[in-house]
Amino acid sequence: MTEIAILVVAGALWQKTMVRTMTARAYVESGVGGARAGDPPCPSYPAGVIVLLNGGSSAGKTTLAKALQDALPTPYLVVGIDTVVFALPHRYVNDPAHWREVYRYRYEDGRITGITIEPYGDRLVRGMHRAVAGLAGCGLDVIVDHVLSEPGWRADIDQAWAGLDVLRVGVLCPLDVAEERERARGSRTLGWARAHADVVHQAIRYDVTVDTSLGSPAECAKVIAEALAAC
Repeated sequence: MTEIAILVVAGALWQKTMVRTMTARAYVESGVGGARAGDPPCPSYPAGVIVLLNGGSSAGKTTLAKALQDALPTPYLVVGIDTVVFALPHRYVNDPAHWREVYRYRYEDGRITGITIEPYGDRLVRGMHRAVAGLAGCGLDVIVDHVLSEPGWRADIDQAWAGLDVLRVGVLCPLDVAEERERARGSRTLGWARAHADVVHQAIRYDVTVDTSLGSPAECAKVIAEALAAC
């Protein structure tokens, strides 16, 4: 099994002689920073709630997430694929040669007709799932802006978020509306919405759904907030 190396600094950051590397498993077993094998994260805090917003590209998830933050009485963090993608070095976002290590596209007549998730892209998403679990485990409520385009990702959130309170929200939008939004944005290659349309809602059971073509972001947020209150 491949272990991820963690850089551990004991004492002040400038004390280079105190720096050593260890595997993730060794880090937990060592108890550095109070970590102990089998310990829940931040055991002194009650776990937070995760609100999963799953929908295709241009379905309105990001705008809805902001509206939901405004509608809820307590603070919710927003985390999504863009969070980890834009944490990459600029060359990965701006240079197609590097971006192909994350996502690989198929084109026809200048439109995206298919998207392949490369191994590094898969690691980004699965890592994001566990980062969300860590935040919620420390008592932070989280809204997750997601596109569950890969079957393995649906199973992965069940595993990563096991034992946490999760409200699964399907963010629906007719394809013609999503494609019109895509054209209007002007900042995205056409085809993303269609590439996701047939896969994003497969094999997932929602607690609530909203259609962003029928209601404003505030109205959709109100539906989700009411569902949260009823849990």
